[in-house]
Amino acid sequence: METPDYFLFSEHYRKIFIKNYVGHSVIGVYPHERIASQKVRVHLEAWVKDEPTNDELAKTVDYDKLLEAISQALKEGAYLQEKLAENIANKSLMISGVHAVRVKTEKMEIQPHGVSVGVEIFRTHDTVKSI
Repeated sequence: METPDYFLFSEHYRKIFIKNYVGHSVIGVYPHERIASQKVRVHLEAWVKDEPTNDELAKTVDYDKLLEAISQALKEGAYLQEKLAENIANKSLMISGVHAVRVKTEKMEIQPHGVSVGVEIFRTHDTVKSI
């Protein structure tokens, strides 16, 4: 079930998204999950003010900064996907111009039969938790 884009309804925001970022992270609570990194898929949506950019990168959010936020959080790892998603959200919300984020993480190889397991969170500046 998809969460409605309330920020988009306000007509004051636009959404930047990164889909299917696949990286590796040491994640999991069980000993066999801590031995080596696992393949993790990340989807990130970031809401930014819908203001004229005049086709200038400096007047919008650089996708590379969002990609770096994901990369850093994956390198740090976590025991729980909930913590990994929080770390990605917090790092993304520290980027100037980002007002809200939705983060979805999936562990792609830990379950049999091609099943992925994951979490999804939505955060704004008002709900940022300390890293």
